[in-house]
Amino acid sequence: MPEVPVRLVGHAAGLPGPAERALRLSRQRAAAVALVAGGIEPQRISVDGRGEADPLGTPEASRRVEVLVG
Repeated sequence: MPEVPVRLVGHAAGLPGPAERALRLSRQRAAAVALVAGGIEPQRISVDGRGEADPLGTPEASRRVEVLVG
């Protein structure tokens, strides 16, 4: 479905320093995924970052990009 929006939400975890650092890294992580999202028109893709919010069970698992379609 070519009209469906795609939202990329980056997450970070276990970083020393201020929360702004984690937020910046999480946005950069999502933007990196957007660069390789082949076959999706760039205007359909939005990028966001959540920093260290919404952690999973371990820091390793929390470092991720969620792909939300629709």
